[in-house]
Amino acid sequence: GWSIGERAVRPGWLETGAALVLTLSLALKLAVLDVAVAEDQPAALADLKVALAGQGYVVSVPRTEIPVVRAERGGCVLTARVLDPHALYRDVELRKLPRGWSVAYGWRGEWHEAIPRFWPLAEYYTARQLARFGVVSRHGPVIMVSNQPGCALPGGTTAAIGLRLSRSE
Repeated sequence: GWSIGERAVRPGWLETGAALVLTLSLALKLAVLDVAVAEDQPAALADLKVALAGQGYVVSVPRTEIPVVRAERGGCVLTARVLDPHALYRDVELRKLPRGWSVAYGWRGEWHEAIPRFWPLAEYYTARQLARFGVVSRHGPVIMVSNQPGCALPGGTTAAIGLRLSRSE
């Protein structure tokens, strides 16, 4: 055990479990260190378009290099973005947000006021590891929706798309 002052401190179950998970994680990473993983962003964007169109929205993709869909229905306009796993572009979208518009984050069919972080990242890292071993896998990306005042959020199917990960050769 470790020594603090004069008494020995033995690691508990939590510390032992954390050390085991860390060791296993590092071993898995070393086993597939040089394997790249590809994300099928175009397919996720297409699924997002289909989900919104299925709810009666007229959809368009303003710029094909950015995973953002513009949707309009009954005078209400919204944008929906497939966020990357670490939500790096979230702040960019927030800076472009028109005055008075609201933001919601969708994941696994549910809408949230604050961005969900832990479970989407855990799911992403699990899917990424599986893809490194050659298993085609999917994870649920967080969908950031910004909509104009007085307009309702789209249905939960918009927030239930999957993003495909595969081993890139």
